[in-house]
Amino acid sequence: LKSSAPDNKNPSLKAETPKNQEKKTQEKAKVEFDKDLSKQKEIFQEALSFFENKSYAEAKERLLWLEANSYRLYYVRYALGEVAYGEKRYKEAIKYYKESALLNKKASYMPVLLWHTAWSFKKIKDDQNYYKFLNTLQHLYPSSEQAKMAQKILENKEKHHHAKP
Repeated sequence: LKSSAPDNKNPSLKAETPKNQEKKTQEKAKVEFDKDLSKQKEIFQEALSFFENKSYAEAKERLLWLEANSYRLYYVRYALGEVAYGEKRYKEAIKYYKESALLNKKASYMPVLLWHTAWSFKKIKDDQNYYKFLNTLQHLYPSSEQAKMAQKILENKEKHHHAKP
């Protein structure tokens, strides 16, 4: 007796194909957006919302478009740094953080920027710059939450440094 199974080898794979294509189309639709210059503020808010939800591809796509149109460059570059940091692309994060800081040294997010810059250097095994940024953070924003965490790290470093023969 012959089985009819060989005639229809993988029916479940054939059935999934349209769904997979539909899912890819939906994912692509999320990344694509209406590039209307009059809606930059809304697109910026959308990008930040995507970032908060760890939808980095969607956030990055919008932020890069906003950057290309010179919309709030200091903040857009900071946000691009945060996206890169979230994706563990630390060298790219450092580049964006530097660009943002050069555009607005008094930004409200500066303690977080310095903290994440320090940790980006730590992640790429550049301890000298890691400690340099922790010191800068502690010096410039002593009352910030990030400076208090930096101080603990620096105090711990000093204890270990003096303990060595």
